[in-house]
Amino acid sequence: MAARPRPTWHDRTCWLLLSLAFGLLLLPRPLRVRLSLPLQTGLLAPLRATAWFRHNLADLTAENRRLTRLASELAVENARLIARGGRSRAQVPPTNLLLVYCPIIGRDMSTLERFLVVSRGTRHGVVAGTCAITAEGVVGRVIAAGPDQALVQTLLDPDSRIAVTNLRSRALAVARPEGRGLTLDYVPDAAGAAPGDTLVTSGLGLVFPKGLRVGTITAVSAPQSGIFRRIEITPFVQVMRIEGVFALVRPGPASEANDWLENLAPAQVEMPLPPVP
Repeated sequence: MAARPRPTWHDRTCWLLLSLAFGLLLLPRPLRVRLSLPLQTGLLAPLRATAWFRHNLADLTAENRRLTRLASELAVENARLIARGGRSRAQVPPTNLLLVYCPIIGRDMSTLERFLVVSRGTRHGVVAGTCAITAEGVVGRVIAAGPDQALVQTLLDPDSRIAVTNLRSRALAVARPEGRGLTLDYVPDAAGAAPGDTLVTSGLGLVFPKGLRVGTITAVSAPQSGIFRRIEITPFVQVMRIEGVFALVRPGPASEANDWLENLAPAQVEMPLPPVP
């Protein structure tokens, strides 16, 4: 004859609760109410704690989103102040730019850092050519956009290039990706680059507004031949750790959203055809 299984602590707990509930039902109503109140408080305590935690988590998430937006607005304002000293008015970010928060819903499957898919598109003012940033600095630019989604090319994509300025020496250069960082090639020895220098967007190419933070110089190699140095940069934005970006959007129709970038395409001139003999 098989031995009966020994009751587990789950079984004992269930029987204890059932016994308490049945015993409470047999008691007079005033006494039952007086005794059941502490029991209800104890049983509902985990549920109250969970509800309190969820409520506070939602508040903290909203506050974090608000502070992140404020930091990004300050970053754009800082870029605007840096660009005030420039000669080209097109390099200065417009004063009516809007920051549209774009949650990241997808990444490229090779490195997870080259391309980002965000859940905002042309219906929200995000069009091709829109600059994507965070409070820390530049992330990249939008290269394709649909009604509700857009594709962001980050600074770490091998085909990405960005014109930068050294805030200390004011030297100009073009940064390209290398691994998980950036590098500057063909920088003259006279440029005076040094580790710790901060690089910002130069505004050249009219893709990124002038003055947005890009990265800091971490290493400068002495020129082995010729007069050029090789400079390594650590970007301010760690693409693997971000969950969303802010798109710099100008209010208005999509055709007017990027008019401050200026159209560099040459004007098409219609040449009259010679008469047919």
